Amino acid sequence: MKHFAIAALAAAPAFAQWQWIDWPVTVDGSTVTKHFMTYPTSKGSISGSTLTVDANSAMFLKDSMDNTMEAVYKPGIRGGSIKYDVDVSSVDCGCAAGVYLVQVSAECDQDAMSNDTNTCPSIDVMQANKWGFNVAAHPCADGSCDAASQCDLNMKIDGVSKYGANAYGPNGSLINTNNGFNVKTEFISDAAYVTLWSLRTTLTQGGNEIVMEADCGDDYLNDLTNTIEGEMGFIFSSWDNTAGVADFEPTCSAVANCDSA
Repeated sequence: MKHFAIAALAAAPAFAQWQWIDWPVTVDGSTVTKHFMTYPTSKGSISGSTLTVDANSAMFLKDSMDNTMEAVYKPGIRGGSIKYDVDVSSVDCGCAAGVYLVQVSAECDQDAMSNDTNTCPSIDVMQANKWGFNVAAHPCADGSCDAASQCDLNMKIDGVSKYGANAYGPNGSLINTNNGFNVKTEFISDAAYVTLWSLRTTLTQGGNEIVMEADCGDDYLNDLTNTIEGEMGFIFSSWDNTAGVADFEPTCSAVANCDSA
């Protein structure tokens, strides 16, 4: 079981040169340095402890400066949690800032993850913009992924039913997305830390808090129980969904402009 904190995450349009960049991560109370490689089509930058992900880009967090999938950082976090600050104030409708856990294996390499028929087990730890926030698990049992996750959280549904329509968003009553806020995701297991059975997401800003826990059914997450314990890597991204290719399109009136996200 591990608990780790990611200092900060933001999305922005500036494009960086190809390079390795270091990022401090706190794991069980100790700060360690991890790495990103900015590919020609996957770009980002670090300023202090703030990671900026450029529009329509994605980056794996790496254990070492090695351009292989074997170098991907894969913590064991069954029964643990992750915590980070995020700024989605410039991420508008049809765009998403994302944090994902994806299985890394011979079958699930960079090419497989880019394929339209991708069946790599994954968890959408965060798909967010200033109007919406989603979480979902995709166990993809037996190499087949559900069309829609049976273990998900949607701020526009679950958050609204619990906290009201204006709790999250620009000038939200609890989480004002014009400003940064903190995200904590717990990968809840049984008391013995043996079986993964639920996901809990807590958003905090000042003294305000929104807590949502996914109802995942009795055994839906079983296929992720072992996978999440050292077989999944973190991807950080900022991407355009104006075509509606993914199930993340919160209703709002603003005009989408992902190039300036």
